[in-house]
Amino acid sequence: MAFLRFMLRRLRQHWQILLTLSLGVVLTTALLASGPLLVDAVVEMGLRLTFQSSGVADGNLRLTTATQVDQAGFEALDAEIRALLRAEMGQHLDRTTWSAESAWMYPWIDGRQGGLDGRPAVDQRLRLQAYDGIEDSVEYIAGGWPVEAPPEPAHVRAVVGEGLARGYSLRVGDRLPLSLALDSTEPDVWIEVTGIARPRNPRDPYWFGEFSPLTFQSDEHWAAQYSAVVPLDTFFPTTALLFPGDPVALAWHAHLRHDAFSNADIEPVQASLARLEAGLDAHQPPVALETGVPQILAGFQQQLESIRIPLYILIAEVMLLVLFYVTMVAALSMGQVEREFAILRSRGASGWQIVRIQLAEALVILAVGFVSGPWLGVALVRALSWVGPLADVGQAARGLRPSQGAWLAAGVGALA
Repeated sequence: MAFLRFMLRRLRQHWQILLTLSLGVVLTTALLASGPLLVDAVVEMGLRLTFQSSGVADGNLRLTTATQVDQAGFEALDAEIRALLRAEMGQHLDRTTWSAESAWMYPWIDGRQGGLDGRPAVDQRLRLQAYDGIEDSVEYIAGGWPVEAPPEPAHVRAVVGEGLARGYSLRVGDRLPLSLALDSTEPDVWIEVTGIARPRNPRDPYWFGEFSPLTFQSDEHWAAQYSAVVPLDTFFPTTALLFPGDPVALAWHAHLRHDAFSNADIEPVQASLARLEAGLDAHQPPVALETGVPQILAGFQQQLESIRIPLYILIAEVMLLVLFYVTMVAALSMGQVEREFAILRSRGASGWQIVRIQLAEALVILAVGFVSGPWLGVALVRALSWVGPLADVGQAARGLRPSQGAWLAAGVGALA
């Protein structure tokens, strides 16, 4: 108790010196702790920007297979695939959308409303496609979603994109004839246009880039490849009638939460993708995994050290200045109390008692600095992420918490 009262008297007498020293230590530990936090925030932001700069198909997962299946079989297969994705990708999985595609058909030239010139187009083709949730993700230029059943099996009601509508001068209510083979002498099926649609948000990853059913593709063999979108309950009966015995092409687009990725997740995610691919290969029917995520993660991991080292060197220069400041304040404080310690010795105080006084004060300052430093470091990084050149790391700093590196750096600062 006597020692405690003596410490309190010293605190009242030298509060300016102790407060200055304490603030210096707290500032030092906060700045030192902010170093690893800032590096982690910049690195994680770099990983997210790497994903954003990659194509939507490269930065996510596309699962494909072809099998003979009806609607009930497809729904069971869809549940199995989603369960596999959830089991392996966990918190990194955002949403999954499916797509079902028929075999290709060939539109007749000038085929609107039966105006035929006697042959199907040899450089263009079209397929029926069902796409998960598309009716809620489009805006209609004309018409709407097909709600009535077709009057006959060879008559299919569908929504088409702007490209197909322009290419064949289609309007709502028009019918486009198609053949199942290029050598057909007459159309085998008619597509009635119930709506002409375009994506509500073309940049939404939901459309999965080139795999959007409302865009048309071309390559060295085909001048144009189109899709006509039909409801799921229409797709399977129609394809079974038009292409009996033929497999249906199925795809799942697994969208990943890129903002949930961190440097620590790179190796676990790579292992999860390897397990997922093995599980899909062993699945019946076998499912192929198409993604560029392993290459993105591996490439970023190779560049990681070259990113970290310059950042740490830059931060270390600032930290040395801060440590120099605290050392100078500590030296000045010792100069202020040397006379007091000399008086204590002359009055019979032992060296251990004087050291005990200094240790008690140091431990209090150390504890305050160590406990508050990492949290102040988090606040500092968040503040820097709101303004100035560090605003780009704002998203990465939003969920920032004191890391093991931050506590270690705060401990070094407090001990110094």
